[in-house]
Amino acid sequence: MDLDVKPEKVTGVYSTNQLLPLNTLKEKAVEEAIKNSNADVLVEPVYKLEKRVETTNYVGDTYTKTMTVMTVTGYPGYIKTFILLKMQKN
Repeated sequence: MDLDVKPEKVTGVYSTNQLLPLNTLKEKAVEEAIKNSNADVLVEPVYKLEKRVETTNYVGDTYTKTMTVMTVTGYPGYIKTFILLKMQKN
């Protein structure tokens, strides 16, 4: 496989108020970074996890919710060519 890695970093952010496994949060953030840059892979990803408390006033009542925010930064990689291997029968 021949990979072209761009020198400019890209970022992906995923936020939710649901309780999700850490790997799922990372995967969702990488999906965003790849989607935003039209890349095939994200090279050397660096992750940052934050918890944010958001407050909303609605009809005299105050509501709060905790948001989990996963941010990933890395280099976008683009697959240029694939090398196909033939399997031999024994």
